[in-house]
Amino acid sequence: MTPSDEESPTEIVRANFYTWTRGDRGEFEAALTEDFTFTSPYDDHIDKATFFERCWPGQSKQKLTLLAVAQDGARVLVLYDCAIDGGPTFRNMEAHTLVNGKVKSVEVYFGDPPMDVNKEEFRAFVDAARKSWKKS
Repeated sequence: MTPSDEESPTEIVRANFYTWTRGDRGEFEAALTEDFTFTSPYDDHIDKATFFERCWPGQSKQKLTLLAVAQDGARVLVLYDCAIDGGPTFRNMEAHTLVNGKVKSVEVYFGDPPMDVNKEEFRAFVDAARKSWKKS
């Protein structure tokens, strides 16, 4: 589903989460602006191409459960649980900023690592997950 003027920012973001879980890269990418950026504790305003290189390979291994969605103007905040196939479950918060019905930026915030992962080893955990996603 391509964003339309009739859809609220909340509806657009919910649809994008659904598109992500379906693995429809073309539809997901169409919902992003050309100058889209992604920020997380490990990614500082990376562009769209880098986002897909780093994040899309793991998409098929994730099951997302939306817990809360709130809108403030053109910004939508999303709290969700993410379960990794054969691995841990963790919780993230994201801020999506929309412009003209498309996602211009996503900022991801996460706290402590999953209970079975030591905080000092969390960066290695993230790196190992990314490597395993690229192999599959």
